[in-house]
Order: sequence, then structure tokens, then C-alpha cells
Amino acid sequence: MSHDTSRLEKTLYTASGDGEPVDIMRHTGSQDEASGIAAEIGRRALEGVPYEDMAVLYRFNHLSRLLEESLLRAKIPYELVNDTAFWQRAVVKDALAFLRLTCFPYERQSDEAFRRIV
Repeated sequence: MSHDTSRLEKTLYTASGDGEPVDIMRHTGSQDEASGIAAEIGRRALEGVPYEDMAVLYRFNHLSRLLEESLLRAKIPYELVNDTAFWQRAVVKDALAFLRLTCFPYERQSDEAFRRIV
């Protein structure tokens, strides 16, 4: 990071000591990245690393949906910190309500969709 010429100058530090080194993984695309992260978490869990001792940091919120889906498929428990799960975001719920009401206007579940839209 220190070699990035467009980066704002800042000094990062911790009072906790050096700790373990950070692992950096390379992937060819977003889906590959999400699947690879889930696989790595699963591998480490099998080695005895508790899930609560693992963390994934990402810069772009739009990538969280793919990561969530990969973790769900792999049955890996997770918790989002300072974010809302993709399917729980208001804009996603609103869009799904519009689709439900459009596709299934006479189903009982569409009543809730109608209330959400109104």
C-alpha cells in the first residue's frame, strides 16, 4: 500500500504486537474469488480454526452478495459487521416486492408485496 502514489499518507499501527501475517489470495473473477474464499474458510475450519477467528475484508459492497451466496452454499456460518445482508437490504426487498406483485398479483403473498410498495 505504501507504494501507491495516489494513497493518502498515513501510518498504520497496532498496540497488540505483530500477530500472524495476512494471507493474500489471487482470483480470476468475482465468482472465483467468492468460491475460493469459502473453500479456504472451509479448509481452515476442518483444520480446527474456529469460525470466529476468521475474517474477510472487502472494499466493495456489491461483492458481498457473491460471498454470502458462496458461504451459504458451503454451509459456513457468517456475520456481517457494519453492513446489511444483500437479501435484507431495503432496495432489494422493494425490487422483489415489485416483481412478486407483477408476476403473481392474485397470490396471498402479494398482499404483503403490495403493502411494501405502497
